[in-house]
Amino acid sequence: MPWSLTDNPIAWLEPTATCNIYCEGCYRANVKNGHKPLDEVRRELETFSRFRNFDGVSIAGGIP
Repeated sequence: MPWSLTDNPIAWLEPTATCNIYCEGCYRANVKNGHKPLDEVRRELETFSRFRNFDGVSIAGGIP
């Protein structure tokens, strides 16, 4: 196969757990003031780079 276990085309980053709506089927908790500090987001991106081969970052979670 042309890929390995560490290959992952899209890294998933959730910089916030705060949301302005409630969706009945949503699995996430709506955390007031749940935004991650920029340093934590930066550390997560550095971790992705160290352990995975990815082509893009999906920024998800929080306010739609």
